[in-house]
Amino acid sequence: MWDIVHHAASHLVKRSKDVDFRAYMASDNGDQPPLFKGPTGARFTILVLTVLFGFTFVGLLQYTFKLLLTLTVVEEPPAVYLQDTEALNATPKPHLTRPEADRVFITSSIRGTLRHLRREAGIWSPWRGLGPHIVFALANIFARAIIISILETIMPLRLAVMIGGIASMVPLSRLALVCTHIMISAPQATRWWTRYQKTPWDQAKKTIPAVLIWAVALQLVAELSIEATKKDISSVIRITIFCTDILLYILIAIPATIILVRVQASLLSDDIATIVPFDKTFGQDTSDTDGFLTVQKAINSINCAVFKRVCIFLVKSVPVLIATSSIIVVLCVMMFYSWLPSEPSSQ
Repeated sequence: MWDIVHHAASHLVKRSKDVDFRAYMASDNGDQPPLFKGPTGARFTILVLTVLFGFTFVGLLQYTFKLLLTLTVVEEPPAVYLQDTEALNATPKPHLTRPEADRVFITSSIRGTLRHLRREAGIWSPWRGLGPHIVFALANIFARAIIISILETIMPLRLAVMIGGIASMVPLSRLALVCTHIMISAPQATRWWTRYQKTPWDQAKKTIPAVLIWAVALQLVAELSIEATKKDISSVIRITIFCTDILLYILIAIPATIILVRVQASLLSDDIATIVPFDKTFGQDTSDTDGFLTVQKAINSINCAVFKRVCIFLVKSVPVLIATSSIIVVLCVMMFYSWLPSEPSSQ
C-alpha cells in the first residue's frame, strides 16, 4: 500500500511541474515571472482526485483495522495439548495442557492475520463486509440527523447531539449484528442483505444493552475530546483533558467494544464456520441463556490476556492510521498552496 501512495505522490508532483512549465512557456510577459495561466480546471481536477483517493485509502485502511480488531476480540484458540512421548496416540492428559501464554493466536500479528484472511477468504478479505458497513454508516448519519432535529426543539443542541448519537444505534443494532457476523465468519455464498433478512429482530434485541453501553462510552470519549479543542482553556488544562480522554478510552471504550463484539459473536449460528477459532461462550456458562452471552457474562469473559492483546493491536494500528492520514492531508495542502497564482515581482 505504501508503494501505491509513493508512486501516486510522485506522479502528482511530476504532473504539477509539467503544468507549471507549460504555463510559463505560454506566458507573454517576457522576463517577468508570469501569473498562472495554466489549465486551472486540470489542477483542480487533480486536487479533487487526490483528496478522493486519500479519503478512500484512509477509509479502507480504517475498516481493515476495524476488522482486525474484531477478530482480535473474539479469537480464543483452543488449548494445545503436548503429546505423550510414550504413547503418541493416547488421550491428551489435562496436566500437559499448554498455558494461556503458550497458545498461538492468529491475530497476534497484523501481517499474519492478513495472510490468514487472504488464504481463507481471498485477496479482498481485508474489506469483507465493507458493503453493509457503508450502509450502516450512512443509515446511522441519517437516523442521528432525524433524532437530533427532533430533540433540539426541547433541549440544548449539545445534549441533543449526545442523545442522538446513542439513540440512533438502537434501530441499527440488527444491521450491526450482521456486520460483525460477516467479519468473524468464514466466506458465505449468501449476500449480506440475505443474511440481514434471515437475522431475526428478536436476536438483535439481545444485543441492545451492549450496543447502548458501547455508544455511551464512545460519546463520553468524543465529548471529552471536544472539550480539549476549546480555545479559552490553558495548555495545562488541555493536556490534562487529553490525557484523561486517553485514559477514559482505555478503561471504558475498549472494554465496551469487547463486550459488544463478544455479545454479537455469541449469537452466530452453529452451522456457520468462523474465520478464526473461538468459543461462542468465551468460557462462560450460558446454559441458562440458551448459548447467548449476556452483558454480565461478557464482562466476566474479559481477562488480562484479551485486554492486553487488544491494547497491543491498537498501539500498532493507531499510529499507522494517524501517520497515513497526516501524510495525505499534508500532500493535499502542499499541492493546493503550490498551485496558487504567484504575484509578479515589482520592478
